[in-house]
Amino acid sequence: MDLIFWILLIVVSGAIELHTNALVGGFVALGSLVAFVVALSHVPFVAQAGVWLVVTVVSTVALRPFALSKFGSRQPGDLLNPTTSPMAGLTGAVQERVGDELHPGRVVVRGEIWRAVTEGDALDPGTAVVVEMVRGTTLWVRAATN
Repeated sequence: MDLIFWILLIVVSGAIELHTNALVGGFVALGSLVAFVVALSHVPFVAQAGVWLVVTVVSTVALRPFALSKFGSRQPGDLLNPTTSPMAGLTGAVQERVGDELHPGRVVVRGEIWRAVTEGDALDPGTAVVVEMVRGTTLWVRAATN
């Protein structure tokens, strides 16, 4: 029964890590894997749980900061600031006339069609544009200067 518990915890925490990419579920899975190996030796469940807790906490505290820096995790502020999007600064072209928020149009950026708005005068098809920021799935653009 102990082995099944640890296998389920490995699978569930691994799936959570894949879904959230928060680098916590992976360390829970690591602790579960070590506890599973300990369970193979028929050690009491309380000892298995103790091993799981120690391995999970120590690996999370010791390795998570390094893993976050290595894999370039985004900070929460990046998600809240639309001007820090990787799309900001990219160039494209107007496909359908782009106006203000009440009159959005379409632009092509990197071969993809995006909904777009501008704060200035409306932009006609064919006009070169620069992405200023992204809000949701809408690009805020301005006419590109030569």
